Amino acid sequence: MYKIVKLLFIVAAAGTIAGYAGIYPDVSSEVKQIATGFKFTEGPAVAPNGDIYFTDIPNNKIHVWSAKGHLSTYRENTGGANGLLFDSNGNLLICEGGNRRLTLINPKGKVTILADNFKGKKLNSPNDLWIDPKGGVYFTDPRYGKKDNLEQSGEYVYYLPPEGGPLKRVINDMIRPNGIVGTPDGKTLYIADHGDKKIWSYNVNDNGTLSNKKLFTTEASDGMILDSSGNLYLTTDAVLVYNPKGKLLRRIEVPEIPSNVCFGKDGRTLFITARTSLYAIQPKIFQEEEVSDIVFLDKAPTDDERKKYPIICWSETKKKPVPLKIYFLQLNLKNKDYELVTITSTDPDGKGPLEGTLEKPEDLMLRNNVLIAVNASAFQNPTNKNDHIWFEGKHVDIRGLIVSNKKIVSPAGKFRSAFWIDEAGIPNIGSPENIEKISSCVAGWNSGDYKKSGRLLKKGKICIKQNNSRHPRTAIGFDKNKKIVTMVVVDGRQKGYSEGVSLYELAEIMKSCGCFEAINLDGGGSSIMIANENSSIKTINKPSGKSHRPIPVMIGIRKVKKIKTRNMQILISKQLPGNLPNPKLPDNFNRTMDN
Repeated sequence: MYKIVKLLFIVAAAGTIAGYAGIYPDVSSEVKQIATGFKFTEGPAVAPNGDIYFTDIPNNKIHVWSAKGHLSTYRENTGGANGLLFDSNGNLLICEGGNRRLTLINPKGKVTILADNFKGKKLNSPNDLWIDPKGGVYFTDPRYGKKDNLEQSGEYVYYLPPEGGPLKRVINDMIRPNGIVGTPDGKTLYIADHGDKKIWSYNVNDNGTLSNKKLFTTEASDGMILDSSGNLYLTTDAVLVYNPKGKLLRRIEVPEIPSNVCFGKDGRTLFITARTSLYAIQPKIFQEEEVSDIVFLDKAPTDDERKKYPIICWSETKKKPVPLKIYFLQLNLKNKDYELVTITSTDPDGKGPLEGTLEKPEDLMLRNNVLIAVNASAFQNPTNKNDHIWFEGKHVDIRGLIVSNKKIVSPAGKFRSAFWIDEAGIPNIGSPENIEKISSCVAGWNSGDYKKSGRLLKKGKICIKQNNSRHPRTAIGFDKNKKIVTMVVVDGRQKGYSEGVSLYELAEIMKSCGCFEAINLDGGGSSIMIANENSSIKTINKPSGKSHRPIPVMIGIRKVKKIKTRNMQILISKQLPGNLPNPKLPDNFNRTMDN
């Protein structure tokens, strides 16, 4: 028995387009289950009126989920219907995998067989299809399961010309072709070789043949779709969103393994078939100019993702022993296009005792062209250590060794460990002997253990004792091979959302994400992770205060600008001189805070 999840039918006219009266659920940016109780859903396709058609392969049925939230059965005994697609005339094209044919049902219900053989031999099991602007049909013809009755010599991709006539075999070198989709202009075709775990792109020639085969990415995708900005949505163990250049933009987790996707008529609502259910989400459509250097994931990256993407950010939610929200940021130091840098505020008195002026984190970010950063070292009022009132413009003493752009900003503190990057770009934790060879450095914050150094991990072992003092925390560390630097921010002091961690728990978190060495940084109300997207600030975590606490120092990631000359290549950081005054931002400057 099928189940419609009625809770989700909160209708909203926003997002409908001219001439379309249908209404999709207000699913926002979270994946919502809208129907369930099937065996294996596939082939979602949007009808001219906005209804979503999809197949239940084992049950031999095609269902319709209307734009107003009604579920009905369109057809039974479908011949193992898999992929579906409507043409410009409202005809429904069906890949009947069980019947080994491609068919068409017109709006009056008449069925026409479009293709069932190639050169007199039966097709394997048509799987997925795409219709080009001329009306021609590309479809994949793999075979899953038993292969004892195959008549074709392999698994291929075919093209049915718009005028009809014999099929053209356009691809004959794939192991198991599956998902297929083309660009609206009909010039580029994407095909998933599920058997080889690769996505390929092709140029589409005037006669329907394909050329200029290029590897787009290495994924084993089922169905695929393109959004209005040309981003490609793949279905693997999640829905993966790639920009047109093959860069992973987002990973959309689905409660069940997805099989296929399509956009509704509004162009915003993404429908996902996934095993026993139909899901929907309204994801952000990434424009080409919005693509950032940072890959945001919904869970910890795989080893392959760590190798592929230099900067990765993700979050984790825990419910025990207390509610927690943890944010992770990793930089792969093998990629020389990015560098880890310490950014500091203006020194108010030169060689005097004061070392920093409290600034808003976003001002520090913008002034130093940093892509993403976290708060770093602790600070205090040099004349009154009990003064904990922090405001923008206040002069403070930064605690522990701080080096920014090879310049010592604050001297080393007693018993306090430091995290630093040396001239060779290698991370270290401890007490540096030769400060002149450090390019960037931040100091740990006293942990109450291990000589009050702030050290959490040493050679893979936790350095501190268990305790129950929970607060917002920030930490930094690196792996055993000194190739991956990880920064962590844990939200706290927010009951029911995230209540903070003890230092021992923080050490466990750092160890769990692959750190071999780690230190605790300043925490509490200073804990923040913040990104710079085209000079617009985005707060990644949810700080405990109502606004950003002003701070004097951060550690973050900056892109390295490469300038080529005739005889050499010089690497120059995109940085303004450190002694420039803070720029005055216009009154209408738009800062976005996801708090």
